[in-house]
Amino acid sequence: MIDRLLSQEWVGLLWAAVVLASVITVWALGRRVDRTWMRRSIKVVGAVTALLALAMGVGSLVHVRRVIQDDARYPMPGKLYDVGGHKMHIMADGERRLTPDGRSPAVLWLPGAGGQGLGLSHLHKQMAKETRSILYDRSGVGWSEIGPYPRSVGREVKELKALLDAAGESEPFVIASYSVGGLLAAKYAYTYPDDVAGLVLFEPLPPGREGDILVPILEGLGTASRLVGWGTMFGVLSPDAMKKNKKSLPGPENMDAVMARGAGRVGASRSSSDFFFQLAGDREDLVREPGSLGDIPVLVVEREGQFDPERVMENMGPDLAAILSWGSGKSLGKDETMSLETLQGIMAESLGKDSWQRFVEFCQESKDLYRDLSSKGKLVHSPDGATHSIPYEKPEWALDRIREMVATVTS
Repeated sequence: MIDRLLSQEWVGLLWAAVVLASVITVWALGRRVDRTWMRRSIKVVGAVTALLALAMGVGSLVHVRRVIQDDARYPMPGKLYDVGGHKMHIMADGERRLTPDGRSPAVLWLPGAGGQGLGLSHLHKQMAKETRSILYDRSGVGWSEIGPYPRSVGREVKELKALLDAAGESEPFVIASYSVGGLLAAKYAYTYPDDVAGLVLFEPLPPGREGDILVPILEGLGTASRLVGWGTMFGVLSPDAMKKNKKSLPGPENMDAVMARGAGRVGASRSSSDFFFQLAGDREDLVREPGSLGDIPVLVVEREGQFDPERVMENMGPDLAAILSWGSGKSLGKDETMSLETLQGIMAESLGKDSWQRFVEFCQESKDLYRDLSSKGKLVHSPDGATHSIPYEKPEWALDRIREMVATVTS
């Protein structure tokens, strides 16, 4: 209940009112103090706090006004359906093709960390020309309403099943996931195997285990999302400002709407933050054991050497160092360059002396994990030069992998 309250876009006004009420209370108590210096001190503190409450209130009004404007600027492209206490947004286009054995599968898109379906709309539009294609927004993100907390993988999967049923979208599905969406795709296939014809996992986040090296990374992402939510709440951060910071990164063609309905919302940031913290704290809810998905076809797309510790520097050394050094206070010196030794030093300061060995073990365990979930698992490497953002860098190549899966499960 409290989490859902704190996820509302107007909650900054509530915080400002609480601070202002505390100022009034302190001032009232200060008038009863006999000593002059104490009364003056209370007045000064009260005045400063009152200014803080005013700034919080003004910033919150700026944010609420921006939300109202964005609601008018970006109308909902799909439909809302009740999933048991709140409504979720789904957008489905295209028609299934008839085959000798029935109908071709629909492609169900599971987005990455932000959880907004619109971020994959460029792929959705192309696939809808060939078969049924389905986008959705996870609870609290995009046009979906705030859902109950905690935001665990199991809860997210049950909500998705309820949404598909409410919208009348029936199996079979080929699930195409990106990044963190891979965790949800595997869990959905494990929970509802009869619904899933195949999985295509682009750069899936490994599930890992309790206490492994991935925990501080997830906690860092959760903290970052929470801070973005606070900045958004009081008008300090805006979608335009955050979009400028991402201008050098490949992203969706409709970045304005994605940012406005995603990171630009208090509810979206808080939902994403809680999701990351749940992943860090409870890893037993995830699918990781070999053979867990039976004979469901699984195609895993990864960069070559992605789980080779010695090649981490080539792919994401600086980014990994930035995440791991979140609380260590260590950063690169003026004349220092990123190297394997530098990364190991940052990891040792952030996570302990044995962190590099733990990281090596994690990489070795994760290398073939998703492929081995199914007896029909297959691993393919993304094209040379591709990064984690392959759905945006190589969209046609990504679509071809999905077309191959649809053809495989249809034949």
